[in-house]
Amino acid sequence: IHDYDSGSVLEWAKDEENNRYWEVFDRELKKNPKTTKIWLQLCIPRGDSLITYEQAYPVIETLREKIQNVIIYVSPLAEYSENVCEITGVEGIERAKSLAKELDSRNEDVLPGPILGPLTLAEITTREKDRCHPNEEGMQNMGEQLKEFFNEQGKENLEDDANGIKIKENKIIYSENA
Repeated sequence: IHDYDSGSVLEWAKDEENNRYWEVFDRELKKNPKTTKIWLQLCIPRGDSLITYEQAYPVIETLREKIQNVIIYVSPLAEYSENVCEITGVEGIERAKSLAKELDSRNEDVLPGPILGPLTLAEITTREKDRCHPNEEGMQNMGEQLKEFFNEQGKENLEDDANGIKIKENKIIYSENA
C-alpha cells in the first residue's frame, strides 16, 4: 500500500533521474500500460507552503512525457475534522487547495479532482506521531469517496480502466499522494 503514497510536490518535481517516486510510478505504469488518467493528490508540507506554480509544474510535464494525452485530476490532501496534520499544517493544506485550482485553470488537461475527507482521529494511523496518514478505516472511507467521484465522471470500473487508481472491494490498493 505505501510504496506510492508519499512525497511532497517538491519531491516529485525534483529531477526524475534517481527519484524513488517516479521509479515506483514507472513500475506501476508498466503494469498498467493503457493508463490515460492520473489522480494527483498534492502534499505540501508547512515549510514548502510558498511553493509556486512554476515549482510544481515539472510534475505535470513529467506526467505528459510518460503518458501521451494524459488527463490529470488534481486534489489537495484531505482535511481533518479533529486535528491538524503536523506535516502540512493549515498553511500546507490551504496552499494545496489554491495550487490545485491554479494547475486546473492554467492547463487544459488538468481537471479538479475529488475533495476527500474530512478524516477523523479514528481514521488516522497511530503508528506515526504526525497525525496525518489514514489508517485502514480512513483509506477505506477515502477509497469509497474516490470511487464515487470517478463513477460520477462516467467511470464504471476503475480497475479495468487502468486510470492510475485501483480500488478493490472499496479499498485503495494503489494511489498517488504527491
